[in-house]
Amino acid sequence: MSVSRYNGPIMNDIVRFVVVEAVKRIESESAVIYGAYAEATDHYSARNMLLSLRDASRERLEKVERLGRRQQCETLLAFPGGTVSAPSGSDSDVDHAFDAETQYTDFLMLICRREGALAELYQALSSGASDAETAELFHALARDCERRKTLARSRYDLETLA
Repeated sequence: MSVSRYNGPIMNDIVRFVVVEAVKRIESESAVIYGAYAEATDHYSARNMLLSLRDASRERLEKVERLGRRQQCETLLAFPGGTVSAPSGSDSDVDHAFDAETQYTDFLMLICRREGALAELYQALSSGASDAETAELFHALARDCERRKTLARSRYDLETLA
């Protein structure tokens, strides 16, 4: 999601809402596609990893939704200095097209892109959090995405070196 610097509290509320909604959408989509590919693949070890990724996406989504229920959207984040900067790229660039014929290595790269995009979004939310607890939650979610991206990348490297 390409979000330039915007000034003013009204735009910050809009940007906050858009970023949080993008995170929720990507996490929800990820859970569905990871689960679907787990069912479609004949790689036993891949199936276990994909089911783990699906469960992680569901858990992260639940944490974001729980936070949203606990705090109002207007008070969820207080971006410093009246400016917001979010990661470059576009959440629409986080593709999810695949089918049963998608090669395992291609799907691993798709995971890397999705988890990397989520890590950037969570980091942006962490840096703009209004309190330390919320900042740490988003930072922990970003770290989780980075770990899972690294796992997929190392699986990709193993598959392509073989």
